[in-house]
This record gives sequence, structure tokens and C-alpha cells, in this order.
Amino acid sequence: MMASGILRSLAALGLAALLGACAHAPGAGPVPPTDPAQIGELRPGLLRGYLDRSVLPDSLALLPEPPASGSAAQARTRPPTAPRARNWPARAAPAADARSTSPPPPAPSPAPPTSTSRPRPRPTCTR
Repeated sequence: MMASGILRSLAALGLAALLGACAHAPGAGPVPPTDPAQIGELRPGLLRGYLDRSVLPDSLALLPEPPASGSAAQARTRPPTAPRARNWPARAAPAADARSTSPPPPAPSPAPPTSTSRPRPRPTCTR
């Protein structure tokens, strides 16, 4: 009986030490502000981000140019048209197989009998 009390105390102490270590992790910087008045706005309704505009990456330098119009590279970026995709031979065989081997759907079950008693009151939400 006494051993289980000691084990519980040690487990609680270990848990408290673990949670305390997580709360004060080394290398964790200051907590960023969450108050819109501290963050500032670029324009009404749009908060300023964490990066200053002078250090934002240039997205045009990161992305390649689009393929030239009419080139093979541009053709590879276009999805096939809907009728062509629908008529692929690879899709026709499984569809025909499913139609020929699937059992008919089960008949609908009869509706449960309805009660002729007075209707139940609607539940109301109170706060």
C-alpha cells in the first residue's frame, strides 16, 4: 500500500518536471505579438506579416518562366479534354465489367409504421 503511494508521488513529480522542462525549452525565442495594435496594418483589415517588406522573397525569381505558346512543354501542362478522358480504353473495360457482374441493387425496405400519437415537443436550446 505504501509503495503505490510513493510511486504515485514519483510519477506526479516526474510529470511536473517534464512539463516544466517543456515550458522553458532552450532556444525558444520571445513570443510574437498577437495584438493587432502591436502588429500594425498594411491597410485596413490586412495585418502586417512577420517579415519586413524589404526581406520578402522575389517569387518571380523562384519560379521558372511559363512554357512558350504552342510548344510541347505547354501541351504537357494542359489536362486532357473531358470527352477524351471519358473515352479512354483503360476506363471502358472496368466500367463494362462492373455493369455485367454487379448484382442488382436490393429492393427498398418498407417504411416503418408511423405513430398516430401526438407529436413530440421540439427541443429548445437555452444558454
